[in-house]
Amino acid sequence: MTNVSKNAYTNEPGVHKFALFTPLNDTNNNTLWTIEQYTNQSSFDAHFTTKPVQDMFAWINSADIYVSPPEVHSLNISAASDFARKQVLVEDNPWFVISQKTYQEGKRALGIEAWTGVVSEAKREEGMLVSMFGYGEGEGEGDGLIVLEGAAGRDYFEGVHWKSEAWRRMEEVEREVGKGSVSTEVKFAGGYLHK
Repeated sequence: MTNVSKNAYTNEPGVHKFALFTPLNDTNNNTLWTIEQYTNQSSFDAHFTTKPVQDMFAWINSADIYVSPPEVHSLNISAASDFARKQVLVEDNPWFVISQKTYQEGKRALGIEAWTGVVSEAKREEGMLVSMFGYGEGEGEGDGLIVLEGAAGRDYFEGVHWKSEAWRRMEEVEREVGKGSVSTEVKFAGGYLHK
C-alpha cells in the first residue's frame, strides 16, 4: 500500500490524504487503518484505475490476508472538521489516536458541534499535528463519528490539548449524549496526511 500512497502523492492531485496506521501495541500486525481523502467522486474513481491500486487488489485477491472482512467507512468531512499541519509526518515521535464515537439516536449533531470546536482549537495549538473527524450517512453507519488526532507527543495531549476548553466541552457532550467510544493509539506506517 505504500506504493499506492507514493503514486497518489506524486501523480494524483485529487487524492489529498492517503495515510496508513497500525495499532501502537499490536503484536499480531493484523490491523491497518487507511485514511484517504479525495476531491470528489471522480478523483476516487480514477484512483482505483491506477496501476498501483490494480496491483494491490491483484495481490489481495491472490492471497488469504484477511483475518476478518475489512470495515470500510465512507465519511463526510468538511473544512471545519479537517486540519493537518505540513510537518505532521516529520515529527520525531508523533502520537496518534483513532477513535470511533457513538451517540444516542439523533444526537450526533451535538457531537459534530463539539468536535468542530476541538478541531478549531487544535489549529491554534502549535503541538497539534492533525485533528479531523468524519461521519457516515449510509446504511450501518449509525449515529457515530470517526476521529483522528495527532500531536508532537502524548505529553502534549495530556498537558495542553486535553486541558483546552474545547476538549472539556466535547467531554461534556459525550457524557450527556454519547453511547460509547473506542480509541486506539496508532503509529504512522506510511503515506501522507498533507500535500
